Amino acid sequence: TGFVVDQDRGIILTNRHITGVGPMRATATFDRHEELEVEVLYRDPVHDFGFFQYDPAQLRLTRCAEISLDPQGLRVGTEVRVIGNDAGEKLQILSGTIARVDRNVPEFHTIYNDENTFYAGAGASTSGGSSGSPVLNKAGKAIALNAAGQEGTASAFFLPLDRVKYALEL
Repeated sequence: TGFVVDQDRGIILTNRHITGVGPMRATATFDRHEELEVEVLYRDPVHDFGFFQYDPAQLRLTRCAEISLDPQGLRVGTEVRVIGNDAGEKLQILSGTIARVDRNVPEFHTIYNDENTFYAGAGASTSGGSSGSPVLNKAGKAIALNAAGQEGTASAFFLPLDRVKYALEL
C-alpha cells in the first residue's frame, strides 16, 4: 500500500520495507484498476519510509488526488482511519484511536534501524498488507504512516511524518 503525496510530481509515499533495498520493478494500481510503472525515488537510510514516482501524464482514467501531510496532528486521543490493503483485501478502512506517541520501534527482524524514532500506537488491528497506508484524521489529512501490526493483537505501529515531510520538501 502507498498513497499519493504530490500529484504534480507523481510521488507516492510508502514504507522502505516496501521499496526494498535494491533495484526493483513495481506497478501502482490506481482507481478503476489503472496501472502505471513506478520507480523508487527515495529510500530513507534510517527510517521506514520511501517514495515511489510515476509519470502523472500517463494517467488516463483516474483523476488523481493527493493526501496532505499533517505531522503536528499526531496526538494521543486522535481518532484515525487507516485506509489500505489490509490482509490482502482490495480495500479496507480500519478505525482506531492514537493511544501512544512514544512506542519503541517495531520488531521487523531485519536490518532496519529506527531505534531513535518513537512510533505512535493505536488499537487499529492492522495486519500484513496495510504497510504504507495513510493514517488519517477526521479532516482527511495523513498524520502518520502505517508501518506494522503486532500479530495476535489489535496493536498497530504508525511512523510519525516529521522526517517524511522534510524529505518530501527537499
